[in-house]
Amino acid sequence: MSIQYNPMIAALPSQNLLPLPLLPFKSGTEGLPFNIGDYWLIIIYCCTLRSWKLLREVTKHIRFSPCKLHHINELERKLKVLGYYTYPEKLLKHYGYPSDIEVLQAINWFFDSDSVSYN
Repeated sequence: MSIQYNPMIAALPSQNLLPLPLLPFKSGTEGLPFNIGDYWLIIIYCCTLRSWKLLREVTKHIRFSPCKLHHINELERKLKVLGYYTYPEKLLKHYGYPSDIEVLQAINWFFDSDSVSYN
């Protein structure tokens, strides 16, 4: 089952927070913010063959790459704290696997030269 397209979610700036799914995270991670930009970045990570190195290489060739590289670093930090660094896509299944529309939204957000707000 995938999450249905929701224009209200699509219009959210990336700093809007999403509730983390109720999972057995490490102690002390309850207040860790997870935003729509993080969600979309995990989708992009999956599209880059689940490689942080390849994701960074792609990011170097787009506008505002320093901001996006910072967002990647922040997401990696969060995922390490949560215990999902190796398999961040496991977080996605708790929201429902992304639909084709959500993948397109993630790609548009990632490559959009106007999306410079991340945290």
